[in-house]
Amino acid sequence: RHGCEPRSLSSGDRLKELQTTLLGDDCWLPGLTRPASDLARQASLTAGGGDAPVLLDGMDRDRENEVHHWSGPVGTGVEFSWKNPVRLAGARFVFDSNLELHKRMPCTYPHRSGRSAVPKSLVKAFRLESRDSAGQWKTVFRETDNYQRLVCVPLEIEASTLRFVAEETWGDPEVRLFSF
Repeated sequence: RHGCEPRSLSSGDRLKELQTTLLGDDCWLPGLTRPASDLARQASLTAGGGDAPVLLDGMDRDRENEVHHWSGPVGTGVEFSWKNPVRLAGARFVFDSNLELHKRMPCTYPHRSGRSAVPKSLVKAFRLESRDSAGQWKTVFRETDNYQRLVCVPLEIEASTLRFVAEETWGDPEVRLFSF
């Protein structure tokens, strides 16, 4: 992008840009947190089942003795609401892929012989609903076969509320979400 030598990325604005890009791609950089978007910080955040503000703390992993995920039963929603309708280009999610699980390579997704390497904690199916200024809800996105930890959903909508509803995990009765 900048046509520069790698050593120029070791400090200053280019280093910060690189770190921001890596954090946005769900890379773990010790000591750094991913900043929440301006729209997310301006919204009212509510959720059933757990502590919703943790979704904005920029820590997309639990740490030893530190919980950084929201949790709730399958079917529970998490909502961002704004006083006035806002333009939403997309939504970014980090689901629980059980990073402590011993990974078996190569991955066996899709299913082979009834076995799946997809962690039970990962969200399999979810939907996004938006509410317009007239108060009408509309499903704007649905996924029924997710197997990724980081999911970016393009939207290009105007809404006063955006709601995430987990419909199914790969086996756990509880949903754990690190970022929305």
